Amino acid sequence: MGHEFTHGVTERESELIYSNESGAITESLSDMWGEWIDQTNGAGNDSSAVKWYLFEDWASDPWPWRRMDDPTLCKTSSWYGTNFGDIPQPDRLYGPGWYYGSQDHYGVHHNLGVGNKLCYLLTDGGDFNGYTISGMGISKTADLFYKCQTNLLTDSSDYYDLGNVLILAADRLGLTPTERNNVKEACAAVEILPQECFPVCHPDYVEWVIVGKPTCWCNPRQCNGDADGASQGKKKYWVSTYDLDILIAAWNKPFAEIEGVTHNGVPLICADFAHDTQGKKKYRVSTNDLDILVANWNQANLPDPDCLDCGRGQQAKGGEVDIERIFEWIAKVWLDPEVRKVIGKKRWLEFIESLKAELERK
Repeated sequence: MGHEFTHGVTERESELIYSNESGAITESLSDMWGEWIDQTNGAGNDSSAVKWYLFEDWASDPWPWRRMDDPTLCKTSSWYGTNFGDIPQPDRLYGPGWYYGSQDHYGVHHNLGVGNKLCYLLTDGGDFNGYTISGMGISKTADLFYKCQTNLLTDSSDYYDLGNVLILAADRLGLTPTERNNVKEACAAVEILPQECFPVCHPDYVEWVIVGKPTCWCNPRQCNGDADGASQGKKKYWVSTYDLDILIAAWNKPFAEIEGVTHNGVPLICADFAHDTQGKKKYRVSTNDLDILVANWNQANLPDPDCLDCGRGQQAKGGEVDIERIFEWIAKVWLDPEVRKVIGKKRWLEFIESLKAELERK
């Protein structure tokens, strides 16, 4: 029952599309909540040997349909039908057993193994794929996934998106640095954190290496002004007050002053949407980035650009600033009460003054 009720929550909140990776995440979230309820309701067999089995108490079929502690020990065909293929469920993204076919909405009940393994690692801990993960318990792990499920995931989120927003959620929930690193390593263990964003031949590759290969650049939305890599509000805006706050925090600061510095848990380098430096002081965040953020301000349901293209179509201005649009943007955000809650008045006024000076210099 917990599994099915969770589908209703997902449908009303993140509205994940029931297909491919977003559908697999949907099914995995339902498995998580079903298991957490099963392990805490005081009924059935929850011994350490079987507590991560699904349907272990179903008398007519005691063999587990799925095992969250080790998805590879269950084959989808054992319960879904032989036409699906006699392959083990994967325990890491695109790992052995990953289903690339079109049955079952492109394998939503099969490729959920990646999320299930991640849930097990974060809840109980364990050694996996070269990482040692500490168990955080049901309550804290449930809070983490609920934050993603209701506030951070969007309808087309994939496993890479899940990895990014879990790290963001860990910060927003106030987890300790050790706990946040534990979340990051668990995501790395199931390989939902991208390792290489750009091929060597890509024009952004050198810049990416120079700034330390920030994983935030791997999220294509963060090339289009979405500094925190998440959506805000019921309309699924990508670019809103959080992104503005991050951009302001990094505005016209030399790279040496922002290297390794985070704001609300997000590296300030994530506001460098154009992936370039401006001026002799080697600013990372300046008018190019503002122009990109302005173009995408409060736009709902933007299509994901190709990560390797990194929104180049939006950045084709090459440093030219659309002054009319920028002043239109200033008028919008100044009247937005949400902005005033996020950004202190003093810092906002300082930002406006620096913007005026930059425009006058141009």
